Amino acid sequence: MYAAVSADERTEWERARAVDTHRRRTPIAGVEVWTPQAGPQWEAYHSAADIVGYGGAAGGGKSSLLIGMAGTRHRRSIIFRRVFPSLRGLIEYSREVFNAESRAHLKDSFNEQLHVWRLDDGRTVEFGAAQYDQDRKKYQGQPHDFIGIDEATEFPESIVRFLMAWNRTTTSGQHCRTVLTFNPPMDDAGSWVVRFFAPWLDTEHPSPAADGELRYYAMVDGEETAYARVEDIPAGLLYKSRTFFHASLRDNPILDATGYG
Repeated sequence: MYAAVSADERTEWERARAVDTHRRRTPIAGVEVWTPQAGPQWEAYHSAADIVGYGGAAGGGKSSLLIGMAGTRHRRSIIFRRVFPSLRGLIEYSREVFNAESRAHLKDSFNEQLHVWRLDDGRTVEFGAAQYDQDRKKYQGQPHDFIGIDEATEFPESIVRFLMAWNRTTTSGQHCRTVLTFNPPMDDAGSWVVRFFAPWLDTEHPSPAADGELRYYAMVDGEETAYARVEDIPAGLLYKSRTFFHASLRDNPILDATGYG
């Protein structure tokens, strides 16, 4: 059973619903489908980065981006919130995106016990929670080519990094990606995201990066090291690219037109 939905969760649900002109377009049927809005959401959706940060203010279309990207760009996806009841808004919004209203989507189905969508084109979208440190072990050994961390500031950094380690696939040509969405941290517990995306968020960073600009990160002698260019990375060193996009209510004209602001 779900816990009663909170006012914040209902607001998040209504935000997602307000941008529901984004419905999936399957290549086979050519029917209405989810598409990103112009601006930061479109740029994040098409980014080549392995790890994308997105947000910075309420109403920027964070939840919509996670659902849309999972349902259109990836084969096996999972979207996390810190506690499962907080996923209710995302799940309800997903019912509007992954729906059976069109004949092309009659085979879309949601397993209420496993909290997994199996879409008619073979994609799966799972919802999960990792409230405590031991909860992360439930996802060990379960690879996903898309991992969405919604409201990342609610998670400890250690849990997020552990979950990200299973962002992988054996499907040739499938880009693996992690997307972290969040508003500015409310306390020190969530301040790790500022360090994680320091070139984009730290105003005193010695080498600031523009939204969408790629930076590259690798572990060197047990410490994470940043590189501005691929050419600077030592040969043979494994790395992942990272970027960030600021988004606000003004970048979401559909929601802005509702008077949400």
